[in-house]
Amino acid sequence: MINKKKALIILIIAEIIYVVISTFLSFSPDVLMGEVFRNIARVFSIIILSYFYFLYFKDSFKAKKENRSHLILYLLSLVALFLFPITIKTDGLEGNSTKILFALTSFIVGVREELFYRAIVQNSLSKKMKKFGSVILTSIFFTFYHLSYFINLDFIAIVEAFLVGIVIGVIYYNMRSLLMVIMIHSFYDVLWSFVPIIPFLPDYVAIVLLIISVSLIILWDFLENSK
Repeated sequence: MINKKKALIILIIAEIIYVVISTFLSFSPDVLMGEVFRNIARVFSIIILSYFYFLYFKDSFKAKKENRSHLILYLLSLVALFLFPITIKTDGLEGNSTKILFALTSFIVGVREELFYRAIVQNSLSKKMKKFGSVILTSIFFTFYHLSYFINLDFIAIVEAFLVGIVIGVIYYNMRSLLMVIMIHSFYDVLWSFVPIIPFLPDYVAIVLLIISVSLIILWDFLENSK
């Protein structure tokens, strides 16, 4: 049996291959068929990630005792986070069938991305560096995973991916709940499937909401760990 380090290298190589395939399919002229094939790739990836996760990484990050202190800060951070896709101005998806397909596959996306970037990558990094080092570095990897943002030179989307990664990373580090971050990520993506929802607000409103979300979750983390 291979060791954990070799398993992580295999998963990183598999992730790079997945990113290339997924990015290529995201530019398909037929959006629906492109998304169908991306979901096939996602499911295949989830099977591989799940196998390695349960075999090598499941017990690498011990569960933390639940703490409900300062819960209001946590909830307000999530509210601000979810308001970002609601308030940002964007063209959105065309056609109800496309929107529904993207919404229904949001859970698959949430499972795949959180399983790899939080449960495997962030867990592994947290053993080598301090909390915010592992969260920030994982968020950088998570940002570059969204390769199409860089290809399209979408600066707002690049910043969004990084900051959302920070919020989810801090939540995961403190709650130690993979299910929780999967639910948050999936619901966030569901909202993106139906944008624009409030298209008349300037973009800076959405950016400010995202910064507020990050600020609140960092404050929550500080208060939770300063007792």
